[in-house]
Amino acid sequence: MISAIVVNYYCHALTACSVKSVLADTPNAQVIVVDNSADKSEYHALCEILPARAKILKTQENIGFGGACNLAYTHAVHDWILLLNPDAYVLEHCVEQLVNFLLETPKAGAVAPRVYWDSAKTWLLPPSQLPTPLSELNMALAFRWGKYGEAVSDKFRRCALQWNLSKNAVKQKMLSGGLMLLRKSAIVESGGLFDPGFFMYYEDTDLCQRLQKNGHDLYLLPTAHAVHEWCATQAKNHLSEPSREYYFSKHYPCSLLLLWGRTI
Repeated sequence: MISAIVVNYYCHALTACSVKSVLADTPNAQVIVVDNSADKSEYHALCEILPARAKILKTQENIGFGGACNLAYTHAVHDWILLLNPDAYVLEHCVEQLVNFLLETPKAGAVAPRVYWDSAKTWLLPPSQLPTPLSELNMALAFRWGKYGEAVSDKFRRCALQWNLSKNAVKQKMLSGGLMLLRKSAIVESGGLFDPGFFMYYEDTDLCQRLQKNGHDLYLLPTAHAVHEWCATQAKNHLSEPSREYYFSKHYPCSLLLLWGRTI
């Protein structure tokens, strides 16, 4: 059995679709929804639209994505923890395949499905990349020199297609916190779910680093499918930079490559 965590922030209709997809795929799942909106009307709308099986936790203020997930995690009772964004939903047999994979792969701490951008499964979303000082330097060079940027982009595109279209599980260095299944014991061994120092963004990056440092592998399972109707918004851009700085200071405090990349 799984415990699924979904954070709502002024998007009760999307959250309901996300929750219903989990219960349709895994009827006996524990579903915990944290309403981070700090708005009575949004909370009431959420209560009216969510299935009765879902447990709803209401915060008094916006405590951030990581904080809301941590709150839900304290109520999770099962060995498998599913993190799911409100604008994402699982497709048929997705959760079952993810659970079975973790059961069959003891060293795996987390696994994610193949993710599409649309319900028609026309567009694939690329797998997440782990930010490192080397990747930061590469990006700085790519923006400075167009030909180098084309080469970097082409290399990643080919790797992403290879991973997504594989028939077998593929080991990864990074998984998105918007859609992944985790082994609870691996979370415990790695110091907990999300570092409270991250309000929003990079909390999943930090978690992936900690999982791997504690000997837990990460995988993409292309036979399990989900949809993430991801949409970038400039309104959240100001939240990204502080989290990015905190992440790099935590994991790469004295990196010369990082300093070099920032001077280009």
